Amino acid sequence: MIIGLRVEIRQPTRTVFHLAFKVERYIEQLSLFAQFGKIWVAPGPPPAHLVGTQEMDMQEFIDKVMKFAGQGIVIELEPDLVAEIRGLLDEWKRIK
Repeated sequence: MIIGLRVEIRQPTRTVFHLAFKVERYIEQLSLFAQFGKIWVAPGPPPAHLVGTQEMDMQEFIDKVMKFAGQGIVIELEPDLVAEIRGLLDEWKRIK
């Protein structure tokens, strides 16, 4: 299963892009996305020292991510879309 996310930004300039996630490969990250409704997208390939899931306070985040990869973008989904992702992940787990 692949979960797709279409992102449309209207300010400061109109931008549209799509993200696609293979559920089997990114189940841990998608589960966190479904739990909190937020995802951070940073430019470039993931640096080796940041691969996986880590808990950081804001200063650590700035030091480890923003200074390395740039500001990126935070995407926050509305509650109905978070529920939809939860449902898709539950369905994937059920049929797997």
